[in-house]
Amino acid sequence: MAKRVLLLQGHPDSSSPHLCHALAAAYLDGARAAGHEVHQLVIADLPLPWLRFKAEFESA
Repeated sequence: MAKRVLLLQGHPDSSSPHLCHALAAAYLDGARAAGHEVHQLVIADLPLPWLRFKAEFESA
């Protein structure tokens, strides 16, 4: 029985690859290969006013 899955990728920096990105991609691929319907929400892509990069944090 296929399930509907929402994958929240919560790493705040989408400018370069991180372990969280690789883990999310592997989970997404595995869930789809198992026949599930998967949607991904990338938190860093949301237009919210928070610190996203290490340089922003260090200068804040």
